[in-house]
Amino acid sequence: MREVYRIHQDFVQDLFSSKQFGFHGAFLARKAELSFGQVQEEMLPMLKEVREALLHFEPRQLKADTRSVTNTNSETKQV
Repeated sequence: MREVYRIHQDFVQDLFSSKQFGFHGAFLARKAELSFGQVQEEMLPMLKEVREALLHFEPRQLKADTRSVTNTNSETKQV
């Protein structure tokens, strides 16, 4: 899975240089014994779907008086 992403990371990498945000994601296999071709066949449509979702994503603009508060899940919320 890591190799498929490495080879095809250009599906999403160009978005990170043009937009002001990053992306963390995870791919999980349902089966342990898959060939490279099977993994690639499953992952390419998902990478394209991620790209489409990120193309339409607009990060929120932060106001000057906004302060960050960290919740118990280590996610930052803007209040």
